[in-house]
Amino acid sequence: MTYAAGVAVPAGLFKIVVVPETGRRFGFVLSNEDHRPFRTAHESAEDYLENWRASLDVIEELTSLEFFPDASPRERRVMRLGCTETRWR
Repeated sequence: MTYAAGVAVPAGLFKIVVVPETGRRFGFVLSNEDHRPFRTAHESAEDYLENWRASLDVIEELTSLEFFPDASPRERRVMRLGCTETRWR
């Protein structure tokens, strides 16, 4: 998306959260907009974020980036399994 002033604004953004104690990873891909109007009055922020969960594979494909390149094949497999679309709390 580009505005008239010629400034490029991304259509979306991503975040990968790493829990150091467990090594688990959680991925999110969100549209780049104000999300406050979309969250219902009785919905927690955590529950709302569940709608935007994404696996590490999806984020790598969308960004053309490889995260954690020094990880062994086994570690990468575990990371991918830990970044599935499941409850993250």
